[in-house]
Amino acid sequence: MAASALWQRPIEWARRIGAGERVLKSGLAVAVAWQLGKLVPGAVAPYLAPLTALLVMQVTIADSLAAASQRIFGVVVGVLVAIGVLSIIDVNAITIGIVVMISLMVGSAMKLGPQGVPQVAVSALLVLALGAESTVGFASARILETLIGAAVGLGINALLAPPSHVDAARAALEAHASALSAMMRHLATAIRNGLTAEEAYAVLTQARDTDALLRTAQGAIDRSDTALKFNVWHRKERPLVQRMRLAVRALERTSIQARGIVRTVEDAAEDAHPKTPDWLRTPGMGEEVASASDAVADLFATFIPAMLDQGNTTEAATFAAAGNEVDQARDRMEHDVSSHMVRVL
Repeated sequence: MAASALWQRPIEWARRIGAGERVLKSGLAVAVAWQLGKLVPGAVAPYLAPLTALLVMQVTIADSLAAASQRIFGVVVGVLVAIGVLSIIDVNAITIGIVVMISLMVGSAMKLGPQGVPQVAVSALLVLALGAESTVGFASARILETLIGAAVGLGINALLAPPSHVDAARAALEAHASALSAMMRHLATAIRNGLTAEEAYAVLTQARDTDALLRTAQGAIDRSDTALKFNVWHRKERPLVQRMRLAVRALERTSIQARGIVRTVEDAAEDAHPKTPDWLRTPGMGEEVASASDAVADLFATFIPAMLDQGNTTEAATFAAAGNEVDQARDRMEHDVSSHMVRVL
C-alpha cells in the first residue's frame, strides 16, 4: 500500500503537466521505431516508421489496432497507385495532382476511413517525389517502415499500461445513481417543507439533468468496454463492465419511473399554485409521499454498490448467475418504486 501511494503522487503530477501514460508511450514508440527503421536496407532517415508508431498510439488497444490496419493499407495502396502511374507517365506538377486525386478516390472506394484515405495520397506522393529513380526499392522500404512502426506502436500500447477506463465508468455510473437519489431526497424535503410550484419545478429541473448523467455513464461504459478489447492486463475486469452495462440499463428504466413521479408532483403543484396541493400537505398524505420518496432515494443510493461490489470472476457460469442477480434486483427495484409511489399517488 505504501509503495503504491509512493508511486501515485509522481504519476498524478506527470498527468497534470501533460506527461501522462499515452505521451510517455508515444515518445518511447517513436524512438524504438526510428531505431528499428534504420535497419531497413537503404534507409537513411526512416521517417515513416516513427510517424506510423506515433499515429498508431491511440487511447485504447482496439483503436490502435484499427489505426495500424488503416495506415498499412493506406501505404500499400498509395505505393501501388504511384508505381502504376510512374510506369506510364513522368513526374510533374500535373502528374502529382492526378495521382493525389486518384489515390483519394481509391482510398474512399475501399472505405479505408479517415486515417487510411489521406495515407494513400501521402504515400503515393512520397513515392513520386522521393523514389522516382528507384521506385520499387523505395516503395518496398516505405512499406517495411510502416509495418515496423505499426508493430512497435501497437505492441507498446498493448504491453505498457494499457488503460481500462473502468474506474471512470464506475464513477459516472455512481454519479448518475447519486443524482437520482438526490432528486428523490429533494422531493421528499420539499414536500415536508410545504411544496411550492417553484420548488417543484426545481426538482423537475434536477430530474431532467439526470438524463445527461445517464448518457455520460453509458458513454463511459462503452469506452471501458472498448478499452478492454485485446487488453490482457485488465481482462479480469470484463465481467465488472458487463455488470455495469446491466446496471445502467436497470437505472435507465427505473429513472424513467422516478422522473414520471416528479413530473406528476410538479403538475399538481403548478395547478394549485400559489398554494400547496391538499393531498401533498403534511402531516397526512404528503408525509406518505415524502416517505416513499425517501425510500426510492435509498434504493438508488444502494443499487450500484450492491450490484458491483460482489467480486469479479471470469467463470462463465458465475457471470451468468451475476446477470440473473442484476435482472432480479432491477425487477425488485422497479417493483419497489411502483409500490412506494403508486400506493400514494
